[in-house]
This record gives sequence, structure tokens and C-alpha cells, in this order.
Amino acid sequence: MNNGLSYGLPGIDSNQLQDFGRSQDYGRASMRPPGPAMNGGMPSANDMSGIGGNAMSPISSMRPSMRPTGLGGGGEGGWMDGIGGMEGLKSIGSGLQAAGNIYMAFQNNKLAKEQFSFQKDAYRTNLENESKSYNTNLAGNAKAAMGFEGKSQSEIDSYVNKNRI
Repeated sequence: MNNGLSYGLPGIDSNQLQDFGRSQDYGRASMRPPGPAMNGGMPSANDMSGIGGNAMSPISSMRPSMRPTGLGGGGEGGWMDGIGGMEGLKSIGSGLQAAGNIYMAFQNNKLAKEQFSFQKDAYRTNLENESKSYNTNLAGNAKAAMGFEGKSQSEIDSYVNKNRI
């Protein structure tokens, strides 16, 4: 029934349109478009009924020996299934990371030993040079001071030998 009003849509009753857009109707159309009614909206990818009859998946129609294997998806005995799927792959990754960490620890330890050896050699060289410098200055200062006081060379040598490093 059109009640004499025309909204430019043939065959639609004005009573069907009067509540359209109210908050209680939000998300629900009060009228359906022409065509076959769909229960629950769009069909899923697994439910192909109504689209050309009973369509079968191309993989499900294959013999088991022809089904693809590989990353464990769909086939029987893929290598990914053999390691336990994604959890197994994560475990392998964790193991590789641990092995890498151990290798890096050994490399860092080797580098630290080399660095320590270099620092030890540099310290010894510096200590020897400082000792020679101190002893040279000690002998020169003792000779100057004790010679000024009139002490003999044997007394100066005795003092230097007693106080040298």
C-alpha cells in the first residue's frame, strides 16, 4: 500500500519507511533488497552452497598422496609438523639465539684477555721507565746535595743504593 505518497521507490509502503533510521533500528534495515534472502549475511568461504551447487575444495578432492605438503599446512607429514609447528620453530630459534650468545660470550672473553694482556704490558713498561727516571734523579740530586756538603763518592753511592727503587 502506498497511501498515495510516492518516495520514488515503486512498491514500497510509506509505513515501511516511517521508522527507518531511528535508534532502535540502527544497524538493521526495515526492508530487504530484492533478490534471494541470505541467512546470516554473506556465505563463508567454507560454505559454498547456493553458489553453483555443492562445490568441493580442489584440495579435498585430491587423493592423499597428491595433497601438497611443505610447511605443514594441509598435507600429511610436512617438516613443520615434524618439529611441532610454530612452537617448534620458536624453540629452534631460541636455541640458535642461545648458541649465538654463547659464541659471542667466548669472543668477548678472548677480547678481554687480549686487552688485559696489553694493559699489563703497558703498565710494566711504564713502571720500569718511572723507576729508571726516579733512580736517575735520585743519583743526580744526591751527588749535587752531598757533594756540596763535602761527602765522599762512596757515601753518595751508599745513599743512592739504599734509597733506589
